[in-house]
Amino acid sequence: MTIQEIKDSAEAFIAGKKSVILPLQQAWIGTHDKFWQGLRTPTILPQDGAELPTDQTLARYPMPSWFAFGLTLPSISPYSISCDEIVSHDCDDDCRQVSFSLATRFVYDDTLYAKWSNWCEESGWVDHPWDVQEPIE
Repeated sequence: MTIQEIKDSAEAFIAGKKSVILPLQQAWIGTHDKFWQGLRTPTILPQDGAELPTDQTLARYPMPSWFAFGLTLPSISPYSISCDEIVSHDCDDDCRQVSFSLATRFVYDDTLYAKWSNWCEESGWVDHPWDVQEPIE
């Protein structure tokens, strides 16, 4: 796969999961006071277009796995997939804003590429540009 094909696939994955994960997350936080978090899978970052198997049974204790939470992942992927909770504290207002992020990551020609799409109650979905981290020379 080319780098653009991987990026397009990752962006399509995130776009397709937004409407699925949001109601699941809203129900989860309502009873658990935090967002559900999905461990990165594949755990080893795919490199140069190689497709690695995902593990839908991975779970961040004590949370359910991807599958048990209600999310279906592709069986193989040229990028890793994760879901993380983001907590920001505003010291002036003593306010706590909690959001979550769907992220994809892969390595191509020794360069790390990462894409996040964050959801928060105030802004809804915010898609971030690709983050590119060049290798250290």
